[in-house]
Amino acid sequence: MKRSLISMDFSEVSVNALRYILSMHHTGDQIDILHVDGTVLSMTESPVLVNLEEQQHQVAARLEAYIREHLPIDTPDHYNITVKTGEIVNTICHHVAHHKYDTVVLGTRDKWNLIDKIIGNVALGVVKKSSIPVLLIPHQSSYNPIAKALVAIDEKMKVAENLDKIKNWNLDTRSVLHMLHIADEDQTEKAFNKTKSEIIASFFEQEEVPFSYQIDRIISTDIATSVLSYADEIDAELIITLPSYQDFITSLFVSSVSKELILKTKRPILFIK
Repeated sequence: MKRSLISMDFSEVSVNALRYILSMHHTGDQIDILHVDGTVLSMTESPVLVNLEEQQHQVAARLEAYIREHLPIDTPDHYNITVKTGEIVNTICHHVAHHKYDTVVLGTRDKWNLIDKIIGNVALGVVKKSSIPVLLIPHQSSYNPIAKALVAIDEKMKVAENLDKIKNWNLDTRSVLHMLHIADEDQTEKAFNKTKSEIIASFFEQEEVPFSYQIDRIISTDIATSVLSYADEIDAELIITLPSYQDFITSLFVSSVSKELILKTKRPILFIK
């Protein structure tokens, strides 16, 4: 059984993410919905103390009604709703840290304001802080069985632990893994072949895996654009990557690959943590 946590608000973006996950649902899987309510934090006009538990119950009922209004009438009841109060990124990550989930899921929209583009949005914040894999579902994505997954690889992929995470994820879907290494002009073919051999030796040759794979290389200095273009070329249903750590100050001035992928992708992305 796998447990997924979906962060939801009252938007079609988050409903679409739930619709996607319900389509992926396997018998016995558990889906939990977390709504982070910030209304209590903004209530400064009235000195009356708010009954927080009652308010959270009301919000949960409203969200349930909203979901039912926007999902097909025959959608099965395979989810539970929890309402928390606080800052959304920290609240999601705190909730994840205290429960045993396999994946946290968020919907992403296709229009961004200037602050989102410069600093980042909720999705990027969760990707950076979450201790578990994060699956992002773009607004325009609908579920298709994952026949092909593009895996963006670099030196981190030679670490057996990271390879095992991808292998274990793919044991259920058994998609063909297109592992893509994006190199700059300074990397030689010999260096790439060494990386490729190490990946094969530490991952695929230790035990037989029930899925196919291939490892390719392209020369480029624009990693995000190259990943998205290659995903279009092979028509991948999913992009998989391992995000690099960046502190807050660095993220303000350096265009991270994770941020670029989140802003530009039209395909679901799984950030393995």
